[in-house]
Amino acid sequence: MKKKLLVLLLIVPILLIPILSCDGLESLSDLMGSLGGNALIDSGIITVNTSHAAAAIDAAKDLNAEDNEAYKAGVQDIKDTISGAMNSPEKKEALKKNMEEDANQEDIPSKVSGKLEEVGSAGFDFEIETQGDLIAAILFVEFIENVEDVLSGSEDDFDWDTATPEEKDK
Repeated sequence: MKKKLLVLLLIVPILLIPILSCDGLESLSDLMGSLGGNALIDSGIITVNTSHAAAAIDAAKDLNAEDNEAYKAGVQDIKDTISGAMNSPEKKEALKKNMEEDANQEDIPSKVSGKLEEVGSAGFDFEIETQGDLIAAILFVEFIENVEDVLSGSEDDFDWDTATPEEKDK
């Protein structure tokens, strides 16, 4: 009994050495080939829900620059839908495809166009031609506003020690 246990204890590390070595991993992945993907998606049995891609574009078009809270909620929706789309290669490709579509100039929120004109006067040139450009401009403007808030000191009154996680995320 002890010899069988000893043989098992010695066989397992000996078998693991070629698999765990760097060369072994390369050859093992070559051996597996296309087995690394999702078999259900690869065979077409199920399809991936790519609604995240369209949701990000729709959220960008529906931003309301007049209501600050609604605008911030819309920007958060854009962030959430983009991060959700990045979890899957299929969703990421659908998002790229939707972002390549042409953008309408009337879809640009007034808050974004105003801030881009202000930044443009400092030497930065932004041209919004695609939906991806529109989303990038919206996120860039939000970044600029956050930096301006921090630099102006409006964040100084915020107590990080007593804040809830929801307040810290804002």
